[in-house]
Amino acid sequence: MIVFIFRGPITPVENEEKKTNLKSTRVNFETNSAFSSLVHNNFKWSKSGITVAGDELNQLQVPAGLYIDDDDTLYIADTFNSRIIEWKSGATVGRVVAGGNGAGPMMNQLQYPMDVIVDHERDSLIICDEGNNRIVQWPRQGGTTGQIIISDISCFGLAKDNAGFLYVTDSGNCAVRRWQMGDYTREGIVVAGSKEGLIVVDGNKYIQDKIQLGGPRGIIINQDGTVYVADNWNDQVMKWQKGATDGDVILKGHGQLANQFYMPEDLSFDRNGNLYVVDSQNHRVQKFLLE
Repeated sequence: MIVFIFRGPITPVENEEKKTNLKSTRVNFETNSAFSSLVHNNFKWSKSGITVAGDELNQLQVPAGLYIDDDDTLYIADTFNSRIIEWKSGATVGRVVAGGNGAGPMMNQLQYPMDVIVDHERDSLIICDEGNNRIVQWPRQGGTTGQIIISDISCFGLAKDNAGFLYVTDSGNCAVRRWQMGDYTREGIVVAGSKEGLIVVDGNKYIQDKIQLGGPRGIIINQDGTVYVADNWNDQVMKWQKGATDGDVILKGHGQLANQFYMPEDLSFDRNGNLYVVDSQNHRVQKFLLE
């Protein structure tokens, strides 16, 4: 199951005026989480989150994308530090696994990476290196440089499916392209595209202003069709049950406390059904325990 959502780029926010001036022009999408099949529409989560990564500016700075591996290891696109962080479950400190050599175009550098996924077959990371208009593949174990696999693309989101396809945003053309993983010699096939704010769930299209979202970011859909969205501008996480015309707020609050967000950018579930939210402008990843 593939979900696409067209939206605007993130930026560091210094005041509320800047917050309301963001434009919905960016594309992001995720495959359905392997663990979201465990999550049912009547589940509830704790209202206060546990900071599992970041919280201090010397750890994360305006993180964007999040990938949770099978062992609950987090891979975080630490966007404004131009690096990818690996954060083991229960760890108090993350480890730089890609970039970390300052922002730049060299092969040992990244520049404002927006998303990351794991290619298990090749034991590597695939990274949206948005500031360099490229997608790079980086060895997951001890890699010091990346390899360009797709160039000349403004990428904000990545996803993969069980058939071995890689899905990549082409935000400059408001499109989503698909490649066979490991074969990037051909031009990607366009599988979705739009010039307006649009959500596509398995071919069903929804104009974002029809579902009462201020600035939708990451989105997850579980097996029963319930949709979970990080609503960036409204500092909340919302839930839509299948067929519903109105969503339910499951987490909300503006600020820096454990029960608050400042422009949440992405979300995901772990194998136990716990909810993780990339709290971008608070420079942290929050974990909300399943009750």
